[in-house]
Amino acid sequence: PLARVDEKEGEVENKVYYFHTDQIGTPLEMTDAEGQIVWQ
Repeated sequence: PLARVDEKEGEVENKVYYFHTDQIGTPLEMTDAEGQIVWQ
């Protein structure tokens, strides 16, 4: 899996997002740590 971690100055927790790709690696959607789609 491919992930992205966003860190903002002053925030205690980082935000983690997971990329979901097809068989050749093209991004299809991104989900947050709870599994909610945040980009499609």
